[in-house]
Parts: sequence; structure tokens; C-alpha cells
Amino acid sequence: MKKVIAIGGVPATGKTTLMRRVIDEFGPLSALEEKVDGVKLPMLVDQERKLHILGVYNPEEMFAGTDRLSMSIQPTAVKFVESTEGVVLFEGDRLFNISFLETCEKLADLSIICLDVDPEMVEQRHTDRADSQSEKFKKGRQTKVDNVKARFGGGLFDDGCVESMLNNTIEQQDKVVARLKDLVYGNR
Repeated sequence: MKKVIAIGGVPATGKTTLMRRVIDEFGPLSALEEKVDGVKLPMLVDQERKLHILGVYNPEEMFAGTDRLSMSIQPTAVKFVESTEGVVLFEGDRLFNISFLETCEKLADLSIICLDVDPEMVEQRHTDRADSQSEKFKKGRQTKVDNVKARFGGGLFDDGCVESMLNNTIEQQDKVVARLKDLVYGNR
């Protein structure tokens, strides 16, 4: 079964940190640049288990994942999801939007994990990493996440495909990793 798992959240909720841990625990993974209509789509792959983690994860870069990809990567990612089998997993702002997620929902079994962190901790993380993200940018990302939750969260007759999970502590992160393992390996 084809599956897409998206991890989202506002800046500083720990999406990239979580994904680095997932990469360590799900490994070994091979770096690959899949060419889709001549455009390179970087990813980490486990061919045996048909797992594709989209994005670039260099240890020395703070902002990694799909945030390292071109702003125009969405059509390439759509074609990749159409043509691949197995699981496509990604985090980050670049592909975490209603348009891409609606397309994925038509092509595959879609699961969305939204990371939630206490506001004080989010602000501390921004301070600790000394980022220069403006308040306007941060507010825009909050609106984007809220819109995804509203669109995919379900309603009266639909459970939806969004799960909100806390990511304040290592113990909470353990639960997110366990849930991702279940989504990737348990529900095929």
C-alpha cells in the first residue's frame, strides 16, 4: 500500500530534531537523488522496506529536511508520490501545505502528525538557536498549520488523518517516534 506521512508544526516545534532521530532509529538509509522529469529530489531511502524520507539532512545545518529544497519542488514531489510504492515520509514547511496534502490524499493513504509544543518552550527554542524568523513569518506558519488541521482533522462522519502530538520532552518525542514506527511499519 502506498502511504504518505507528513510531519508539521510551527517553527521550533522540533520537526527536524525529531526527523534526525527517526533517521538514526530507522537506518541504515542510503542517500539518493531521485530524478523526476530531470529535477533532482534528494531523499534517504531504505529500499528493502520501501521507505523514502524526503529532504536533505546534513548534521551541520540547523534548517534541514524539505526546507533545504527548492521553493518549486512541489510538482516534482507530486510526480514522485504518483510513481513510487511504499512509504513517503517528510517534515518541514516546503511541502506541508493543503494543496500538496490534498494531492497526496488522492494518491495514497495519508497520515499527518502535527507537533505541538508549549508556547514558552517554542520561544526559548527560537532564542537558543538564534534564528531570525520574524513574528509575521511565525504567525503565517501558525495559520498554515491551523488550516491543515482544520482541513484534514475530520468532522462529524470522518475521523480525519491529523494527529496532534506533544513534543516538549524526550518522553513525548519517544511517543511520536513510536507512532511513526507504527505508521511506517505496522499499518501497511
